[in-house]
Amino acid sequence: MERTRELHIAGLHTVPDGWQEHLSMLAGDWPWVGLAVENVKNGNWGPVWLLAFEYGGEGGRFVDQTDTATIAEQVPELRRRIKINN
Repeated sequence: MERTRELHIAGLHTVPDGWQEHLSMLAGDWPWVGLAVENVKNGNWGPVWLLAFEYGGEGGRFVDQTDTATIAEQVPELRRRIKINN
């Protein structure tokens, strides 16, 4: 993990045929964000230069699963949790 440079964050939902990522963050997903942030801050993981919120997408299955209201709600929450001030 000391070589980590990018963190990709996405909600993980249970769907009829298994698991689906790139969905909205659920309550159970947020503690993992906190764990990752603490590991980076404590130096247990490498210095991260990119954090990607990988919600939704274009075309295919994502057409009905991407909602701008979710982005408007969850991006500020993600910023708060990783303590980005600007």
